[in-house]
Amino acid sequence: ELVPRGMSLSQLIAVLRARIRLVVAVGLVVLLLSAVVSLAMTPQYRATALLQLDFDVYDPLLQRDLSPNLAESYMATQVDTVGSGRVLGEVVRQLGWLDDAERVAPLRAKVAGADTESLIAFMVDEMRKSLEIRREGDTRLVSITYEADDRMLAARVPNLIAAVFLEQHQRASTAPARASADRFGAEIEQLRQRVDEAQRALAEFRQGSGLIDL
Repeated sequence: ELVPRGMSLSQLIAVLRARIRLVVAVGLVVLLLSAVVSLAMTPQYRATALLQLDFDVYDPLLQRDLSPNLAESYMATQVDTVGSGRVLGEVVRQLGWLDDAERVAPLRAKVAGADTESLIAFMVDEMRKSLEIRREGDTRLVSITYEADDRMLAARVPNLIAAVFLEQHQRASTAPARASADRFGAEIEQLRQRVDEAQRALAEFRQGSGLIDL
């Protein structure tokens, strides 16, 4: 109903009183609908893990600090690595999702005869839909945020991603040293065997020729 221009305050109050039941009814309906929607919606939980990346900015070979561009490039590469299929695939394995029939069945329904690697790839894609990985400003901190309707899962995934990344990063960093140690170890073992063979041959020669050590 349009309120005539120039309506006094008393007249306005009278109009509101006349419509008070309608106003209250609309308010109750809105509150009821809000409550129903809130109860019907599945609660979502978000958890964040912070990962600090440490690296030397000083290059001992060049005897100077790394250029800012190289440092930025390194950070961008590490952020991409945190969310890579290699890291997230291992997270999927450790979460036990491959043994979860409720997760596997819909994927097998989409792709008949999907092998393990295909299932992992599908699960990684699903994980990325609820995952956010980003660098915190100009710092060396990387935030890993995951959202799920399971509070425990939401908290576990970011921490597991950080742990898997650190483990793989450390393994990759020490792999050249381990490979060199294994190679040198094998060479030393071969040299030891040759020395033993030479000593045996010398002993047999002395015994056959009747030579005596002085």
